[in-house]
Amino acid sequence: MVKRFLIAAIIVGLFLGGVGYFNLVFKPKMIGEFMAKMVPPPATVTAEAAKTESWIDRVHAIGTLVAIEGVDVAPQVGGIVTDYFFESGYDVAKGEKLVTLDTSVEEADLADNKATLQQTNLDF
Repeated sequence: MVKRFLIAAIIVGLFLGGVGYFNLVFKPKMIGEFMAKMVPPPATVTAEAAKTESWIDRVHAIGTLVAIEGVDVAPQVGGIVTDYFFESGYDVAKGEKLVTLDTSVEEADLADNKATLQQTNLDF
């Protein structure tokens, strides 16, 4: 029984030793020799005769332009625009009138408040 176990251990040891030798010594040596003998393929080169051509110095492209100087205009109060005094892209000066808002609602509120004030002054 011991003899059988000893023979099996020797066979397994030889097998594992062979696998280890193959992976650690033989295989790297073969790969190194193959890589040393390998010659890379020559580079493909094409040539064409030089010729003169006209050059177009324009490129058609799609993009977005942003103004260097610009301003976003917003009113202090909301309302309906009844008239405007500029064209898109034109220059305007500071303080220049740009739009007219519909002020009929505000004028009616003002008249109502004036009447309320007069009535209050008469009552007291």
